[in-house]
Amino acid sequence: MVSRSGRVETRGGDKVRFWEDVWVGRTNLKTLFPRLYNLSLNQGQRVEEVGVWEGSEWRWALRWRRERFEWEASLESDLGCHIANVYVIRNVNDVQVWRSGESECYTVRSAYEFLVEAESGPQVEVFKHLWKVKTFPNVLC
Repeated sequence: MVSRSGRVETRGGDKVRFWEDVWVGRTNLKTLFPRLYNLSLNQGQRVEEVGVWEGSEWRWALRWRRERFEWEASLESDLGCHIANVYVIRNVNDVQVWRSGESECYTVRSAYEFLVEAESGPQVEVFKHLWKVKTFPNVLC
């Protein structure tokens, strides 16, 4: 699956958790749609487990604990719009790509610059966030 926005590029959805990871946009879906997350039977599942292939087309197959109320159905529609620009690629593994800055290579400087742009507080706060960045263990070292 490829997301046209955000910093992480996923392809097959084999490593990215649908609700909990940031894979489309800049916030995870659990935070954007907390009510739907609580109703979801797909909690903890990877993206590849939240859809099915119908021939050569990918279809989202979200499962719910109960029928949604009318106002919750509109949230589901909003979620559908939010993931509409994502398409899954069959038989391809996920990769992480840093999409901040000119290069797709992660550097401490690119993370710092990203946080400076996103953070309006003092620069000391930026460093607190910098060391909490979720990334691969070898990058943290």
